[in-house]
Order: sequence, then structure tokens, then C-alpha cells
Amino acid sequence: MSKKQKIISGKNIYKDDKGRDVLYLKSQNTGYVIQEKNYQAYTLYSNRYALSVIAGILAANFNVPVLYSVIITIIIMVFLEYRYRTSFLPSLDHIKNFKPTNNISTLDAMIMENNKARNLTLTVLYPVFGVLMIINGIQMKVSPIIMGGNILIALAALYMAIMNFVAFTKINSQSKS
Repeated sequence: MSKKQKIISGKNIYKDDKGRDVLYLKSQNTGYVIQEKNYQAYTLYSNRYALSVIAGILAANFNVPVLYSVIITIIIMVFLEYRYRTSFLPSLDHIKNFKPTNNISTLDAMIMENNKARNLTLTVLYPVFGVLMIINGIQMKVSPIIMGGNILIALAALYMAIMNFVAFTKINSQSKS
């Protein structure tokens, strides 16, 4: 594969019978077709809760009072959810009564992207980021609650590093065969 392609994935992402990426919302029994032009927006909205929490924790790390950090988290979360429901989803093509069949996991998508350099780089950078978050918390003498948030971010970063390492090794083993 000479050109690196972006593959979207997740627990609610499926391929339809035409090979298109479809976001399936079980509560609405509707599939939303995600075209290549929507990939970046989908990535933002699929990570909206994590991004909101990370923004709140980062704000708290920069000496913003905890109450304000929680308010920042909630405001970002509500804003992104509102935009997701009122702007992003309505802009996509709808498939009523979509029957999901072919799910794409995050690990499968990383392997299908076939970007070994990116996977290896992220395998190194994610743990570095996690360690730096913890060191920053120690140096700033943050409260135990904020330090707990830093540790959660570090654990999430470690998980993502492991996922990227597994993808890297699977890409290597596939290219040898």
C-alpha cells in the first residue's frame, strides 16, 4: 500500500454492503454514512468526552481552581455534544433501519492503515506524555484529586502505546509473509 489511508473505527462503526463506513446509532436504528471528508470531524466527536475531561485536567494542572476546571469540562462536553447532535449527524447521509454486520475495531483500523512509522512513534510518545503529566503534577504539588486525574491520563496513554505497539508488530509480521 503506497498511499497511507485513514481508517475510522470504533464500537459503532460498521461497513455497509457498499463498503462505506457507517456510524450506527442503535437508539435511532439509523446508520450515518461517514465519507472521507467527514473523517476529521468524526474523530473529534467520537473523542468528545475524553477531550473534555483531558481539557479539565490540564486546566487544573495550570492552577485553575478545581471548580472552574469542572465547569470548563462540562462546558466543553455540552458544546461538543450539542454540535455532534445538531450539526454533525444531520450533515451525514442517513440509512434508516440499518442492520450492522461488519464492525471495525480500533486495533484492526491501526493495522489496516499500515503506517508503521506512526505506530512506532506513538508507542514512544504516549508513555512519555503520561510520565510528563505525572512529573508535572509532582513538581506543581497538585492536590491528590488532580494527581489522580494525571495518573488516569498516564494510564490511558500507556494503553494507547500498547495498542500502537501491537499494531506495529502485526504490521511487521504481515509484511514478512
